[in-house]
Amino acid sequence: MKLIVESCPNIKYLNLSYYNHEVGKLEFDDVGLCAIADACVNLFDVDLYDCVNVTDRSLKVIAEATCLERLYLAECFLITDVGLEYLANGDLKFCLKTLLLRKCDRITDNAIIHLKKLVSLTTLDLSECDNATDYGVVALCELPNIKALELNYLFNIMDISLLEIARKCLNLSLISLNGCNRITGVGLHAFSGHQCLVRILLHSCYNISWEDVKSIALTCPSLRLLHLSSTLKQQMSRPDYEYIGNRFTVSWE
Repeated sequence: MKLIVESCPNIKYLNLSYYNHEVGKLEFDDVGLCAIADACVNLFDVDLYDCVNVTDRSLKVIAEATCLERLYLAECFLITDVGLEYLANGDLKFCLKTLLLRKCDRITDNAIIHLKKLVSLTTLDLSECDNATDYGVVALCELPNIKALELNYLFNIMDISLLEIARKCLNLSLISLNGCNRITGVGLHAFSGHQCLVRILLHSCYNISWEDVKSIALTCPSLRLLHLSSTLKQQMSRPDYEYIGNRFTVSWE
């Protein structure tokens, strides 16, 4: 980390992810990451996917970044509500556009509600953040520029979240709800007529029927991609199957 700080002060892209096979797994802690965040003020894209040593201390320093647009924190299991509040209250809130928090299972609604302060955010992934509920998700509907929401396997969210998202997030082009098994057709119908929705993912949503999917497929003019459970095929008529296949890209799982 010291070498990066001394030799590359103008770097814009930093990938320390465990899944970056070009460099392998790097051992570092908050001290090293904070040094980079302090010295490399032009950072634009930071990938810390599965960096298990990253804690709230690092996020406190990252929160003061003024150029950072993409921050990947998926599977950083030590991050807590404190770290998210740092992000939401620092200079970062004016520039960050993409935030991935998948499987950060220590964060709760108490911090998620603060993410609405990230006024430039267009993409947010909270998939498998087990403590998230309708309270936190509904607060996110106040994000003024949100275009993509990934809420996969949030077992605590229900139709109230979908009703608010459909009503307030008018620029939304992607919503991913795979495994949200408490949502029903009532929530899905709220997206009928949504003008910007392009992709909707609904695999393993067992309270959603084909008729529910059809209601939005026929009324959302921008919709192009559906990701559905293969069990829904049994509920489809042959004309429906042919129509959907001709008009949309459909992936079955």
